[in-house]
Amino acid sequence: PVPGTPPRSLLRLVRATVAAVLLSRPGATRADVSMVSFDTADLPLRFVGAAEHYLKVKDECGVCGGDSKTCMGCDGVPNSLYRYDACGVCGDPSSDAFNADCLDCAGVLHGASVLDDCGVCRDPADAAFSRAGVPDSHLGGCVGCDGIPNSGNELDACGVCAGLGCAPDDPTKRSWCCDCAETAFGTHVVDFCCQCVDRATHWHALSGGAAEGPPAGHALAEDLWRQGRDLLAEQKKAADAFRVARDDAKNKGVADGTIEPGDRTYARSFALHDLGELARAAFTSGWEVMRDIAQSDDKSICYAETYVFENRTNPRDACGVCFGDNATCAACAGGVSVPDGGPILDDCASCGSDQGNIDQCDVCFGDNQTCVGCDGVPGSGKEFDGCLGSTDPRYLNFRGKTGEPGSGCSDPAEFRAACDAGEGGCCGCDGVPNSGATRDGCGECQVWDDPFLEKEVNYTCSGCDGVPFSAARFDWCCECDGAAEPSSTCYADATVFGSFAQTPFDPYTDDYDQYFNDIGKARYDECGECRGLKKNGATCLGCDGVYGSGLMYDACGVCGGDCSTCNATETGLPYDCEPPGRGWTGMDRTCSFHRLAGHFGGAHTDDPWVLWDAYAFPNGTSRVDGVSKTPRNQTWYSRLNRADAVPFLEAAKGECRMYLEPPPPPTARERRGGVGCFFWG
Repeated sequence: PVPGTPPRSLLRLVRATVAAVLLSRPGATRADVSMVSFDTADLPLRFVGAAEHYLKVKDECGVCGGDSKTCMGCDGVPNSLYRYDACGVCGDPSSDAFNADCLDCAGVLHGASVLDDCGVCRDPADAAFSRAGVPDSHLGGCVGCDGIPNSGNELDACGVCAGLGCAPDDPTKRSWCCDCAETAFGTHVVDFCCQCVDRATHWHALSGGAAEGPPAGHALAEDLWRQGRDLLAEQKKAADAFRVARDDAKNKGVADGTIEPGDRTYARSFALHDLGELARAAFTSGWEVMRDIAQSDDKSICYAETYVFENRTNPRDACGVCFGDNATCAACAGGVSVPDGGPILDDCASCGSDQGNIDQCDVCFGDNQTCVGCDGVPGSGKEFDGCLGSTDPRYLNFRGKTGEPGSGCSDPAEFRAACDAGEGGCCGCDGVPNSGATRDGCGECQVWDDPFLEKEVNYTCSGCDGVPFSAARFDWCCECDGAAEPSSTCYADATVFGSFAQTPFDPYTDDYDQYFNDIGKARYDECGECRGLKKNGATCLGCDGVYGSGLMYDACGVCGGDCSTCNATETGLPYDCEPPGRGWTGMDRTCSFHRLAGHFGGAHTDDPWVLWDAYAFPNGTSRVDGVSKTPRNQTWYSRLNRADAVPFLEAAKGECRMYLEPPPPPTARERRGGVGCFFWG
């Protein structure tokens, strides 16, 4: 020790004492003593961290200076012992709930077994696993034949779910396969005398071994009787519905004022009476078959006494039911059954009137006044037609009877048929009443008094002389049956440049106003055809209204279109047209416009329209700029000079076509891989 300084043991004692005092203060921390200093003139020493060394304590896990995390459970509590189970759930390992969230019903961790619809723990892949909707009671499960678990329903002997089988005494309650002897799929049947017999032996014995069953007439008669009973049941159901609808309609009409309360008329049915008549006919046919010895005699005593000698009471009632009371074929009134001539319902749902309550207008209890035709006859169906009041001479001079086509009062269907034929008293050849249209010598139907019509009689087939089917044609100077050519002076005189003009005029190459002078414009229309043909430029007028443009509509109605905007419905193609860029070629499903036929008939006759350069001019005759016309040496124009020439848009035809690319070529890898596939023998 340095002379004049206290011993080290004393210093340590002082330091500890000071630290203890500091820590005893409220709110004191280790930081308060970590830098306790004795650096004075008398004690030139400084103790750093002394308190840190002496104040360390064990954490809750028993670790000196620890943070209690080394023994912390998954719940965040030290020494809780909580751990994550096999299901990933934090819990107490000693608890019954530990691992419970991922145990299957068999107690297997992450097992596949579950409770089936019968409450049995099984693997769903097990064949014995029960599922609602899948009957398995016959296999030991609980799902009944109706697909319902624990229903207890099973198939009876006939395969009917929850059926009663053949046990009930009432035959109508037995299942379908029970014979009259209450045997499933048995061979017993009821014969004509209502006896239950074995078909395998009964008729064999009666016929001396020649027959193995009843005569064919037995089954036929049974079926006819059944039809009769079913038809009467259907009639009753239909009559009930008819009456309800009738009463509802009347109540509604009375409420809204359209029907008088005392009005007893109503519209008839068109089925009730027929159902009764069909039933009566079925019963009659059934009994006729039964009494027909050739079809039904089974050589039994019962048949002979009942149906031949008729000295035995028939065990079947009039409806064909064994020991019945005629209830299933009862008439609508009285005690006589329908097969025995009892009354049936009519179409007014009335009993026994035999349709006498229906007037000619199909109204029940009517007076025939609701359907009087224009000819004054109830129910005639005659109506005033389109020729009534016509000024057509055929109508004014009509000599037939009222009600006939041409009288102005006729059956609508008959009038329509006559009118379509150009008759009916006033109808034109176009089928329109009072149109005045008649056929000319060419067989064309025309309305000649149309002020806007610029056509002449027989114009569709006549020559320039007006004679139908004549060979006379206009020459190039529009003289009928003349001999002028494009090189003739008369043609040059009609052009602006005279003899220097390139001839003839081509509307798809030349400008009409700059080519013809006034003489030419008076002689030729905008297409270069003689005005005497009265085509008025229609033979070269495009869809854009420009003569010689050569434009027509594509499939989607675009004038001059290239089909690129068309959909499958418009084109009839399998897909909508797509812009370029689809598929490995970049052209899949792209469409283009293709010419099919023009004024000259189509591709099979060297039609200029079809042979036109479709790549440079796909839909029209102008170049890409849409203005510049084609050079004359590339023209496809040819003068028509025909009376039957139709407008350009009617003659020029085209369609949309689609490019569907083939599969892409094999890659280099695929080609290399294919080498080994060849076999040379």
